[in-house]
Amino acid sequence: MHLRSLSGSLVTCACLFACGSSNSVAPLQDHSMTPPASASDAGMQADAGGGAPSGADGGATGDAGGTAPPGSDAGTPADAGTTTSLAPCKDGAPYCAVDLTPAGAGRALRVDDDGNVLFFRNAGRNVAYALYDPRTGTSTPLVSLPWTYTAVASGQSTLLYGDPNLGNPGCWVHVYSRDKGDQDLGPPPICAALMPIAIEGRYALVEAIGGGSPATDRPPRGFLHVSGAGWIDLGTLGGDSTAPSGVNAAGMVVGASTDASGAWHAFLWQNGVMTDMHRDWGSGAIAISPDGSSVLVGPQTAPDGSLHDFVWRAGTLRDLGLHPEFDSLHGVAISATGDSAIGAMGATCDEWTPMRAFIHEGGVLYDLNSLVASHLLHLEEAVSIGPGGTMAAIGLAPDGTQHAAVLLRQHAPADGGGSHELPASQIFATGQRAAALALDDTRAYWIDQTGSTLGASTFEVRSMLKSGGPVQVVSSGSGVSADLAVSATHVYLTALQCVGACATARWNLLRVAKEGGAIETLGGGDGQIALDEVNAYVSSPQDGSEAVLAYPFAGGPPVVLAHHHWTNEPGIQVDADHLYFDTSDQSIGSMPKAGGAVSTLASTSGDMFFFNGRMKVHGDMLCFRGQAAVFCHPTSSAGVGLVLETSGSRPDIDVDAAHVYWNRSPNPFYYGSPDDGVPFGMLGCVGRSANDGDTCLSESIDDYGAVRVDDSSLFFLRAHQILRLPK
Repeated sequence: MHLRSLSGSLVTCACLFACGSSNSVAPLQDHSMTPPASASDAGMQADAGGGAPSGADGGATGDAGGTAPPGSDAGTPADAGTTTSLAPCKDGAPYCAVDLTPAGAGRALRVDDDGNVLFFRNAGRNVAYALYDPRTGTSTPLVSLPWTYTAVASGQSTLLYGDPNLGNPGCWVHVYSRDKGDQDLGPPPICAALMPIAIEGRYALVEAIGGGSPATDRPPRGFLHVSGAGWIDLGTLGGDSTAPSGVNAAGMVVGASTDASGAWHAFLWQNGVMTDMHRDWGSGAIAISPDGSSVLVGPQTAPDGSLHDFVWRAGTLRDLGLHPEFDSLHGVAISATGDSAIGAMGATCDEWTPMRAFIHEGGVLYDLNSLVASHLLHLEEAVSIGPGGTMAAIGLAPDGTQHAAVLLRQHAPADGGGSHELPASQIFATGQRAAALALDDTRAYWIDQTGSTLGASTFEVRSMLKSGGPVQVVSSGSGVSADLAVSATHVYLTALQCVGACATARWNLLRVAKEGGAIETLGGGDGQIALDEVNAYVSSPQDGSEAVLAYPFAGGPPVVLAHHHWTNEPGIQVDADHLYFDTSDQSIGSMPKAGGAVSTLASTSGDMFFFNGRMKVHGDMLCFRGQAAVFCHPTSSAGVGLVLETSGSRPDIDVDAAHVYWNRSPNPFYYGSPDDGVPFGMLGCVGRSANDGDTCLSESIDDYGAVRVDDSSLFFLRAHQILRLPK
């Protein structure tokens, strides 16, 4: 229930369904590492008298020193690589982004008290830690550790590291510093797998996350190691769990702990006393300033389903708010003065779109990607802020590889500069959280979605002239939207909405007049929407009826046309005479609109119909986009014609006389081993297919949502923004 840096923990969210500057632009500066004069300048100085952790007792104890655990390469100087001199950052943007690991994967950890940046780069099955000096543009190697270890850094460039794998043989944690080398802190009172949380001055903070005996599912507990005094159990607020998040140089610890009822409360621990801060801070605290006057608090879920963070200062809690393009905030760190907070933000429960690094300053929340002039790296998360506003960050290269980055401040964000990360020539509307898209002759319509949890989600129906102009809000409602279609007079949409006191939910078909007004609930409706001149066609909700429904535009109850329909957000289309829909037996059914028997138009095997089927009829051709492929087939004969093999969830499709247009979500999953390759095994794409082959028209690490085409342009969602390309 507590939240740390996204680079060091997995943030899980339960979803109900698979959910310009006129200045010259300087290139992103590439900087790698400069080796020291000799290897001994940066290598560990192993202290005699200490032993590596061994067996269940965790090995040597105390502050007397020690060596790295068995199998560790700690003590081996990190390979520093090559040097690229630092070019002046004078591009007019608030920040200059520097790639610290241009040759491959890495992450930045901390800006120290002198403004240097501690980071690591992948080096085979080890990671090489180094210290970057932005004044000289050079890096000094520190140490190399196995890739399975987790490390955090202090303002004094000290590393606290361990192996939190529940399967490791002991409970140990070490500290590495340039002046003292490697030190074994010994086991805490509870022997378990230890997750390094934070280190500052004399204080090292860890979380015991299970393991040991007698149970492997032991609740988490927090422990503080004080140099010269040993381990301290932070205790709890009356429950059985404590999840610490941060510590300052005065030994003040913040985090979350359970009370006697099992509820999570924020806490402040100081001088041996844990104080319940739930009344002031809510359910959790993330970080604390050096003097303890400011605390980064959160996350908290708002009534609309969005996730908020706060800064507590002088007894006042200040909401950091939301960025127009994102509805979840995940704070990581706070500046020494408490005036700035940094972290990552994203779309609630969107596992496909990368997070965006943010800074909150002067009462304004900024996407850091818009505060730089070069976008060779996508800034995913800001993890530390130091003197002069220098920030350590994690960036994504175009292929999805994580790189270590540093952001050097040139002027305040409020002074302007920078540019939106998306291509300016393709932008139709930004500042959106678009989740569905539809077109008529003159306007584009979309759903702006906030939240995705049962009982806490809202949306707005928005529109904008294709020729440009202001975005208009047509209407608003509660729930999680799925599909959108427009008739001559109305906007139709499907949404998952609460039933009664929200113990359950139901998919409904809604509509609102194009000129605005209240949203009307027509009845149950799920999946894709198809329209003709008189009816709106949808599938029944997942209530066991598996029906195809026709809702008359004139009003009244729906007409049940068939009981042979798939129930997982199915596809549906209509032409002049027939209705087409995917069925529960891995096939596409066809029937006369006036009623009659259902016949099989096409069939397939595998996961083609597994999720989110989308169809489009053009002339005498029906095209279908399922989980794994795009195919088209004549509506007048049986069989199947495969056009494109492509994977990715949340698929969509549109067609014209010459092409089939489709989208593909990226594959962002990274399984942890250096042998698994880059985090993004496949980039997102919006593309088109024809007899002459397939083409990605836009490809990136971003998620691509709905795809719609008119006579001249292709409209599509990328990272929840609306973009347009000429056909």
